[in-house]
Amino acid sequence: MTPTESKSLFAKLNLFRECREYNLGIWECPSFIFLILGTVNVLTMISTYFIANRFTEEPEFVALIVIVVTAIFFIISHTVTQGFDKLAQANKMKTEFVSIASHQLRTPLSAMRWTLNLLNEKHQPNTQEQEQINTNYISLIKESNERMIKLVNDLLDVSRIEMGKIIL
Repeated sequence: MTPTESKSLFAKLNLFRECREYNLGIWECPSFIFLILGTVNVLTMISTYFIANRFTEEPEFVALIVIVVTAIFFIISHTVTQGFDKLAQANKMKTEFVSIASHQLRTPLSAMRWTLNLLNEKHQPNTQEQEQINTNYISLIKESNERMIKLVNDLLDVSRIEMGKIIL
């Protein structure tokens, strides 16, 4: 085994890297849960062996009991680990989507704000009544635009907090 291969093997087995990647605590991390459930499975095999050995003298029956209990526990462990992994991946994708969508929404909203400011400053209506109507509509659009920008900024803050980029 070359040094490069051993480094890549250790990188794959690094539990904390996966936890950081998914932005999860150690007890929520699929790799750590797999390790814990594997340890419990080994302990279950050993204890099942001693219990089954106590009640029967036939080694084939003891081995069958250990295999069945181990297989059932392995299937349950695998299902739980896969569930945690899928949840972690979905959470990561959701956070990335919110971040990207927020950035994409903020650009046209900012352009809209600049255009409204330009309209408000440069536009010269013909009559006093038109000026009042234009001012009312522009101010209504401007208020809605500001609320939407605030909402998008809040979404960005939430995604940054979830990604661990902002600490409150």
